[in-house]
Amino acid sequence: MPRLGSFTAWAVVVYQGVLGAVAHIWWYRAVQVVGPSQAAIFTNLQPIVGIVLAPLLVGERIGLWQILGTACVLAGVGLTTARLSPRPLRRRQGPALARSKADSASDAEQKGRNRDGVRLRAF
Repeated sequence: MPRLGSFTAWAVVVYQGVLGAVAHIWWYRAVQVVGPSQAAIFTNLQPIVGIVLAPLLVGERIGLWQILGTACVLAGVGLTTARLSPRPLRRRQGPALARSKADSASDAEQKGRNRDGVRLRAF
């Protein structure tokens, strides 16, 4: 049975509550800034934080497998976030996708529309 009057227990509850809230605020801000796909990549760094904190907080030893796992995770994050091409590739339009001048609308009419001519809504 937990001791409800324990200072250590309440310190852990407050620590988890405050830092958990701050971590969520930072996470949602990161998703807003870089997008969900890019932000999701960095969830792979959580085990590395555990490997770094384990010897500092509980005195665990870091072995060869932890070092190799850290290297693999960092390599994966590096590969998924690296820009391999300095500029984005352009889409080619085939004969079926090419639009004639008669079919295309003027620039003023295209404003506020996507590439298929569908009106975009602002939220």
